[in-house]
Amino acid sequence: MDDLQAARQQWQKDEPRYQAFLAVVSTRLSGLLRDRGLHAEIAGRTKSLDSLLKKLLRKPDHTYRTISDKAGVRVTVRYARDIAPVRSLIEGCLTVVKVEDKGASLSPDQFTYQGIHYDAKLADDPAFSDLQIEIQLCTRAQN
Repeated sequence: MDDLQAARQQWQKDEPRYQAFLAVVSTRLSGLLRDRGLHAEIAGRTKSLDSLLKKLLRKPDHTYRTISDKAGVRVTVRYARDIAPVRSLIEGCLTVVKVEDKGASLSPDQFTYQGIHYDAKLADDPAFSDLQIEIQLCTRAQN
């Protein structure tokens, strides 16, 4: 219980910085998409306190420090053909820590969410280089 209280206090202190980080990442992605003529919807959020605490309870192997989705951005493109150029853009402007293609492990008879998830950092921005963000890339149909 003390761990949850410590996580609550730490998140209340950290969340404004994550909101600023989220704004920088969202603005950067929006600008790069626009510059390349790519159309995508970008929606971002910081994790709610309730969601953060529930995750810590549900996943005992996680700690406050290891939760990688305290900030998240969903990039939704219109068509599957837009995935590759947007992947290239994401991988070129952020430092990718981890990538998971949710559809890659599906057998031909399975159907479920098929987006691509990145855990990434802004290594070139000293104000946020220690923070991590989750980026979800999917089509409208997948969303």
